[in-house]
Amino acid sequence: MKILEVIKVLIKNHHKSKKLGNAAHSALTNIQPFPEC
Repeated sequence: MKILEVIKVLIKNHHKSKKLGNAAHSALTNIQPFPEC
């Protein structure tokens, strides 16, 4: 599973809390930037 797909799952799981989704997305993006974003 791609990390980007994991991020999408995290955002879906925390869709009620955009802060959690954005925090997870930002943290993983800082580790490995995605051109798709």
